[in-house]
Amino acid sequence: MLTTNSPTKVRVLIQRIVMSAVLTAMSVVLCRFLGFSPGGTAFRVEIGFLPIAAVAMMYGPVWAGVSYGVSDLLGAAITTGINPFITLCKVLFGILLGLCFYGKKRGFIYHTVFFILVGAAVDILCMTPIFVHYFGYTTDAALITRAATAAINTPVRIALFYLTQKGLGDKILKYSTKTAEK
Repeated sequence: MLTTNSPTKVRVLIQRIVMSAVLTAMSVVLCRFLGFSPGGTAFRVEIGFLPIAAVAMMYGPVWAGVSYGVSDLLGAAITTGINPFITLCKVLFGILLGLCFYGKKRGFIYHTVFFILVGAAVDILCMTPIFVHYFGYTTDAALITRAATAAINTPVRIALFYLTQKGLGDKILKYSTKTAEK
């Protein structure tokens, strides 16, 4: 049954969907088209997490997880081919971003600890078996590749997210609050 608030709730939902879709599209572009592998190696430097971090700050873990999952599915379908286990790792990363940053601005130490722990958990522990079973890496090679990728991406993630949150965090949180109040 529709209540008198229904038009407002529908408008907020549409705004969330549209904003999440735009940020998801940005994530695909930043990851798949502007990310790079130095020297054609298995190491990948990408900043596709950043728009998803904005979704996490504005709408929380569910929206961030879904957005990162859709981003990975779209990007993989366009470029490398879909691997559902990698997509699940991206969903997990988005959920963790949402759990830790939803509606909050955090300090540099918090960012550092979060991205180091998540980098170790998702980028190394979760992705290593995928590289072994689906891409034919040996366990040692997969661990080295994933650890090196995490070592490259973690400082980039820390710096970019901290600077983004410091510079735009108030606006992002204000936007999410403003759209929720309409």
